[in-house]
Amino acid sequence: MIRRIFVLLALSPILLSAAPTGLPMRFHAGAPEAENLQQAGPDRPEIPARPGWLKSADAAPESDPVPTLTATAPTATFAPVPSPQEKSRVLPVARILLFFSTTCGHCRLVETEVVSPLQERFADQLEILRIDTRLETGYGLYQSALAYFGLPRAGVPFLVIGRQYLLGSVEIKELLEPLIEQALAQGGADWPDIPGIREYLAERQGEAPAAAGEWGWFWNNLRRDPAGNAVSVAVLAGMLASLAAAAVRIRSLLAGFPPAGRGVLTPALCVVGLFVAGYLAYVEVFRVEAVCGPVGDCNTVQTSSYARLFGILPIGVLGVFGYGAILASWIVSQTASGRLADLAAAAGFAMSLFGNLFSIYLTFLEPFVIGASCLWCLTSAVLMTALFWASLRPGLAAIHALAPDMG
Repeated sequence: MIRRIFVLLALSPILLSAAPTGLPMRFHAGAPEAENLQQAGPDRPEIPARPGWLKSADAAPESDPVPTLTATAPTATFAPVPSPQEKSRVLPVARILLFFSTTCGHCRLVETEVVSPLQERFADQLEILRIDTRLETGYGLYQSALAYFGLPRAGVPFLVIGRQYLLGSVEIKELLEPLIEQALAQGGADWPDIPGIREYLAERQGEAPAAAGEWGWFWNNLRRDPAGNAVSVAVLAGMLASLAAAAVRIRSLLAGFPPAGRGVLTPALCVVGLFVAGYLAYVEVFRVEAVCGPVGDCNTVQTSSYARLFGILPIGVLGVFGYGAILASWIVSQTASGRLADLAAAAGFAMSLFGNLFSIYLTFLEPFVIGASCLWCLTSAVLMTALFWASLRPGLAAIHALAPDMG
């Protein structure tokens, strides 16, 4: 502090000489002071200095320096916002292929209850490529995926993550989440090396999903399983021919009613039908994998949306009720008499006719809409056609006997 005072005193003559005239001064200079000013100012006063403190105003102090304060403006630093590409490089990503069909009920179940919640949870760390197997391109990629894993055939939903695949809603629901977590822990999982997938991804960039033509999906579904669908088409043709023959037979029976037959084949056909429908009901209700034959794809049929009536009642359960009702009506027609027996025979014929027509509808769906055939379902269709023929004559005779009462 004393050093600053001496510096100011030494500079005061210069400041005073530079001051403009006519300005008021803060002090009055006497004669000695004026003389000193004319002589360029007084010298430094002889003030006893504290030893070791002030040696010279011109020399730098050895200790106790006057602190110098400098104000530095704070600077803010901001981290750059990463782009989506940079995010994908920072965070591991699991990429998944999901083969589905719009007619598959289990596919919708997997989408709503498994895939969508997982995509919401993992966000940018999970990429899903959904491939519709009803489209020509999608079906070709589906066949490539089966060949890649060495599978002769499979159903949908069919999911691929890394070098592993999951088939059916049960496997996907149980195993997909831990597989995703494992893939992310290991640094992510890229798109599988299935032939055609890279090209498909390149074509999809900036393009709308391809749509099947008006009848393209029809032929694509038919050629999915050539052997199984050929059997379905043959059964369908036989059922239609049988229905046409039945119409001719009904005309001949209406001309004159011979004694009604007993329909001895009806109970045997119903017992076999109950076994077939019961097994299908078990597969549909408990969502287990069906045991298929050498041709066809039963699981694709059983997981389709057409496997449930109005999306609620499994077709297999409906078949159990149908075969059971036809068997019960036959028993009543054979044990009762009079009007009750005729009513039971007529009811059995009506139910077998409805079952035959409904089986024709389901058999048409398999090769042309679902794109897969089920030997269990085709067996049931053949049984229902046989039941229709077994109940034809007794049923028409019963309707003829009830006609006067109804008129």
